[in-house]
Amino acid sequence: MLDHDEILQAIETIEPLSPTVTRLAELVADPETDMDAVVACVSHDPGMTLGLLRRANSAQYGGRGQVGDVRSAVVRLGFGVVLEAAVRVGSRNVLDRSIPQYGFSERQFWRHCCAAAHAAEALRRSAGVPIAAVVATAALLHDIGKLAIAQHISERQEELLESAHALVGIMTAERDLFGLDHAEVGGLMAKRWRLPETIVQAITFHHDPGLVTDPITDVVHVADQIALMVCSDPDSGWQMTVETGSLERLGIDADDLGSLAEVSRGLLELTETRPS
Repeated sequence: MLDHDEILQAIETIEPLSPTVTRLAELVADPETDMDAVVACVSHDPGMTLGLLRRANSAQYGGRGQVGDVRSAVVRLGFGVVLEAAVRVGSRNVLDRSIPQYGFSERQFWRHCCAAAHAAEALRRSAGVPIAAVVATAALLHDIGKLAIAQHISERQEELLESAHALVGIMTAERDLFGLDHAEVGGLMAKRWRLPETIVQAITFHHDPGLVTDPITDVVHVADQIALMVCSDPDSGWQMTVETGSLERLGIDADDLGSLAEVSRGLLELTETRPS
């Protein structure tokens, strides 16, 4: 078992998001936020401004001509993509690393997180119910708990985790071996980073979406499965395991998941052609 205090200490050692990013997350999560507030928040951070302009002028979004100011970039991208772009820039040093304890070699974890964010945005646009703009950010950060747990896994525990994962699934394996799971730890991290409760909840329950009534959690659950397929070996025969209840609540047909995965794969490949 992992000591709860050790996990909390591990969370403290992981570089948090900047105050500007957490403030932006608060603004985007508030449906009453106006354009001026978002533009002002982004404009105060040169790094965030650069990342936002880069995204707005990328191949994915820049087909309508170049933009050179924050307001035009926010208008082009929308609040949700603005937040996800800011979090992506602010968290890359944290997420772009190998986690061999979970089978992620260098860049694989980062690709999985980005693929989940793209899938979440595609799902948001396809869902039959309104989905809050923060959903892509929740998907980007859904597996952050693995970073903290990995710091305290022994070589023997790593072997046991791999064996148990194949037999009973990652969540049961973690709970049996460590007394907690990466989703729970990820929720603690998101709370520590002062992210909105909607993001905390989606991270905490993305493997158990039926325990809460929240479309953001349903989207992150499905997006995680899509990302696993997108980043898997095409010859592996890997199949998505999606809770039917999540699809029903979102108004998405299971037959559409394949096409949503292709959209996500295309967006991932597009963003990998130039810096985020």
